[in-house]
Amino acid sequence: MLGIRSLGLVVPLGLMVVGGHAASAQTSTDLPPGAREEWAVEKLVGFGLIDDRVFAVRPWSRGEVARLLGLARERLPGLGDEEREAAEAILATVAGRDLAARLRLEGIIGGSLLDSPWLPVPEDTGMGAIDAEVNHLVRYRGGRDYVDGQMLGGELALDGVLGDHLAAQVQPRLWVGRGAGAGLDGGQLVRGHARLQRSNLRLDVGRSSSVWGPGRDGGTLLAGNAPGLDRIRVSSDSPFRWPGFLSALGPTQAEVFIALLEERRDIPRSKLVGYNVSIRPHPLVEAWFATLIQSGGRGSPTAGAWERIADHLLFIDWIFNGGETFLFSNKGTSLGMRVRVPRLRHSQLFAEFTLEDKGHNPRRIFWQDGAWLVGVWVPRLDAVGTHDLRVELHHSGYRMHRHGQFTSGRTVDRRLLGMGDVNSDGGFVEVATNRRGLRFSLQLGVENRSADVWDTRFRADGELDFLEKVDDRPDELYLRGLASVRAFGDGGRELVVGIGLARVSDSRFVEGAVRHDGILEISGRVPILSRD
Repeated sequence: MLGIRSLGLVVPLGLMVVGGHAASAQTSTDLPPGAREEWAVEKLVGFGLIDDRVFAVRPWSRGEVARLLGLARERLPGLGDEEREAAEAILATVAGRDLAARLRLEGIIGGSLLDSPWLPVPEDTGMGAIDAEVNHLVRYRGGRDYVDGQMLGGELALDGVLGDHLAAQVQPRLWVGRGAGAGLDGGQLVRGHARLQRSNLRLDVGRSSSVWGPGRDGGTLLAGNAPGLDRIRVSSDSPFRWPGFLSALGPTQAEVFIALLEERRDIPRSKLVGYNVSIRPHPLVEAWFATLIQSGGRGSPTAGAWERIADHLLFIDWIFNGGETFLFSNKGTSLGMRVRVPRLRHSQLFAEFTLEDKGHNPRRIFWQDGAWLVGVWVPRLDAVGTHDLRVELHHSGYRMHRHGQFTSGRTVDRRLLGMGDVNSDGGFVEVATNRRGLRFSLQLGVENRSADVWDTRFRADGELDFLEKVDDRPDELYLRGLASVRAFGDGGRELVVGIGLARVSDSRFVEGAVRHDGILEISGRVPILSRD
């Protein structure tokens, strides 16, 4: 059970998402991550056709995407001939998708040849523990298992809408493979949840995923890296407006959830509370505040009822707890902003800062304990948007995702919930070309991973100060190139072919060791059934 105290946090925050006026809405199911409709919306934002969308809380529902695409169609006459023709071509790529279908069944099948080991995140750095593994060539796949070898996998995605207020999604996955000379097989439930919706307020129960933040794959707190969470989630479907003077905040998207984490971790069945509030005070500006708070579970640190409530009401511990932080939870907090620049073909600049815990020294707050994600999205390198560009840079501090009491860290099934890595710096440049139902992308990336050992320096008054390095180990430098071709067919058919190569210097933090990784994969999505 999630617990009465935790459930009590969902109710008032859930009511907030309909605190202002929201149009009546019929329920619909969520789009899968990376769906072509999401890409189409972002490209059309680049033509100035869509203002009223919030990017930092995803996935979007099919109903919300239909609304946004409808706005774009209404505004097409305001474009010049060349731009209008290009925008119409983007809309044509999703014209065969029935976003209003009440029953939908799709099959996804794919195979991969992967030569890249799963490696544990270094634990012995003196900055708290973590039990996680990474594989840079298959990150941000929704926590799907991949074999270091050959693998064939298949999924069935079933979405159903029952009446005006009830919907459900289920997506099981089965795979077989061979790695290190041995046969392997397994199964996963990618998602499986029921949704009750009334007007603009949604209640989801079951396994689902959220992506928070400005990056293509999310942000530092929640990215598309880990498996779905078993949770209760309350959220708004479309942006809503607050009443009274709060209307100055503009269109708002909000989400709050309570998740029960898995059994096989250091503190079994600990709870994860998360909430994100994203606002658009100006059509060109989006800002958000988000947090994840992990606490409870078998063997977790004890705390009183008031302390637990105060811990979930951020900054209460800073104000009323004598300057100390509650030590019975693991907390991460993010602030971010996204700005659109119409004069630069509606390019978007974004930045997000995440703090693992509070501190006193600015050097520790903003770098050693913090994480940054900054970037730019250029949807139209040329006037008609045939080419687009994305650049993202990230920094992850020495303590990010780690914790002293919750020693599995901020993970699910050993996958980091957020993007990037622990104690790392990196980024990528991605250029894409779009022509007649084909999208070709090339991504070049670099990441520097550290396993240095640190210790805390104390001030004269006994307070924690910045961190000091006590053991300088070789850094692992990871260079990668990823290329993919995605073909969009009629009725939602898709075919994806991808290849990736990487060179790793000082592999596994051993000076002079070099490793070469690679992946070749192909997958297809085929609609099986679609009924109104």
